[in-house]
Amino acid sequence: MSQTSRLAIYSSFINGKCINDHDTKDTLPDNYTPVVSPATNKAVLGFVPSTPQDVENAISAATEAFHATDDDTDDTASWSHHSQTSKRASILLSIANKLRQNTTQLADLEVQQIGRPCKEMRFQLSRLPEWFKYYASLLRTHEESR
Repeated sequence: MSQTSRLAIYSSFINGKCINDHDTKDTLPDNYTPVVSPATNKAVLGFVPSTPQDVENAISAATEAFHATDDDTDDTASWSHHSQTSKRASILLSIANKLRQNTTQLADLEVQQIGRPCKEMRFQLSRLPEWFKYYASLLRTHEESR
């Protein structure tokens, strides 16, 4: 088995599942695109490009999820309803916490992929959770003003 066949291959995540999911134990998919490290000139991971149909499916799934309710009779349970701002804010804060916990790992992946200096990448990514916290605060402020 060649080194390339051990690459992590990523695909789009639509409607709760990976599309074009591929088990890389034996072979690589024919349509994968490698991401090459500028430092080593070797593939560090790969991805399967989305098709126009994948994009349409993603838009449909997102639209449906935006308007969906847990109970079809209660429009206020819809993700898009103003009563759900607290839930959306909590999710944004959760994302901020996950990003903060994984800053080093994410920075290392980015350094491998783009060759940017590690210290610089860690600093830049360390600021990312602040944006999620900021938008969560905006949601909560908006909710309190209603």
